Amino acid sequence: MPSKEPEIDPSSLLDFLRLVGGELSRAIVLVAAGGTALTLLGVKPSTRDIDFTGLGEDIEAFKRALGGIPHGMKVDTWPGGQVFTQFLPSDYLARSKPIKQLTNIDLRALHPVDIIVTKIGRQPAFASSRSRNLPWQRERRGLPTSATRNSSDRTSSTPFVGSSVPSRFLRIDRRSVPQGASSQYRDAYCMIR
Repeated sequence: MPSKEPEIDPSSLLDFLRLVGGELSRAIVLVAAGGTALTLLGVKPSTRDIDFTGLGEDIEAFKRALGGIPHGMKVDTWPGGQVFTQFLPSDYLARSKPIKQLTNIDLRALHPVDIIVTKIGRQPAFASSRSRNLPWQRERRGLPTSATRNSSDRTSSTPFVGSSVPSRFLRIDRRSVPQGASSQYRDAYCMIR
């Protein structure tokens, strides 16, 4: 079933943010996440919803300005470097990629690694296996590194991320994980390195 949200291309997104910026009483920093970040980075042509994170006071100011503009778009915001249920490392703002300076909005996109990590962390196979079934955790316990799933598991039709990766590639130097990363972020980060 097709989504009801309209496709939002980069120029439409920037036009929308210019309107919001005109309603702001001060300058803020917005960091695009997920599909919004991928669209702004030119990786995909459009997005169906708009996702931002940033400092708590900037997100609150953005939400107030957004409330004064009829727009009909699905906009999700998370304060304090949170994206869905994941918390980004404390240096996420410094690592973010500058996109455009608009009136009252310093528009940025999450670092590509942070985008991937937050996407992986939301996958059912990752979420259901996070605590005990990641390949390097299984290897540490002397178990096979390919995922084992119950046939009644709702995620069984989704391939386990990393299940076909040889274990020698899963040896991670955990010191390379960004400072201040949550355990969920750290596990997903290690999955892609």
